[in-house]
Amino acid sequence: MVPTDKKAREDLDVPFLKLSNGAKDKVPRGWFREACIQRKTDTGKIFYIQHTTWKDRKQVCFLHTTEIGASSGHFVQRSGRGQQGRSTFAAPNSQRDYARHFNAVDRNDRDSADYTTSLRTNR
Repeated sequence: MVPTDKKAREDLDVPFLKLSNGAKDKVPRGWFREACIQRKTDTGKIFYIQHTTWKDRKQVCFLHTTEIGASSGHFVQRSGRGQQGRSTFAAPNSQRDYARHFNAVDRNDRDSADYTTSLRTNR
């Protein structure tokens, strides 16, 4: 997939790409969109993949097989610059799932950085 080349996109590509600067400025914090696709394995088992894009401070994308379906009723609190207290705004269910389990992801990234397989050479 080439996210910048619209002509190179295919049917199974991710439906939401990076928002343009104009669109990013127009959508409020807490805005999100979800798309789900049904796939079938070679053995005939059916599974679902969902892609969610959400605007926090920046655009965040989740590609997940858990928390499938429309999100509603989940809110997060964030503080902003020059603001007293915290603001509350909507978030997708996949964000809640990520927040519960992200420690394993961060630990895996840290281990990958600590134990690299490349050899350093001086040229």
